[in-house]
Amino acid sequence: MRILLVNDDGYHSERLHFAKEALAEFGDVWVVAPKEEQSGCAMAITPGPIPYEKINEREYVIKGTPSDCVSFGIFGLKMEPDVVISGVNYGYNLGTDYMYSGTVNAAMQATHFGYKAIAFSAHYGGDESMKKYLAETMRYLIERHFISVDYTLNINFPKDNIEKYNGIRHTTPYDRPIRLIGELSGGRFVYKRDFDRFRKMPPDCDVVHLKQGKTVITRILVERRKPYYSI
Repeated sequence: MRILLVNDDGYHSERLHFAKEALAEFGDVWVVAPKEEQSGCAMAITPGPIPYEKINEREYVIKGTPSDCVSFGIFGLKMEPDVVISGVNYGYNLGTDYMYSGTVNAAMQATHFGYKAIAFSAHYGGDESMKKYLAETMRYLIERHFISVDYTLNINFPKDNIEKYNGIRHTTPYDRPIRLIGELSGGRFVYKRDFDRFRKMPPDCDVVHLKQGKTVITRILVERRKPYYSI
């Protein structure tokens, strides 16, 4: 299996390099990562030339976005990956947060180009959980043929301090009514996240199952388009 690994936290992310080592069990891994952190950039691309650095034959750093990393691997390196994996992200990408996530949208970019893709995220305090369950989750997906070109898989691991791990759950995103509001402060405009904390969550949504100690998997449908041009 040929795996293209990207992220939005940058090349120096410890979780990126852990993922590289863990995914080597499943095939040959190529890494293309941003030089700097690109959290919250969604599916943004960089107009104009994108500088890059070759670390070795299978690792590259680019001065671009996570979506640029996907395009660099597919078009620049002429890869035909069997799967594109994004992450593991520092912080969850639950509910409608995926719309803003560089991690998830990099995977969605790959799906848009016609490739299988997975986004992995974990709590900031979820290193041990990620290390325990990443390979197990990959085996689960491969054995059951859940990785598909028809959708992007968005996967979140539980926190480290859960009382009991309760396995893997396929679920739906919590459509919480987040409003990105903000205010002027010290000569800057600062975003704040505001949502109805008292709204009852659907019992089968991703947030509820994650709190129950499960690895949660949601499917995001993306228009599929096999690449037929270079950018």
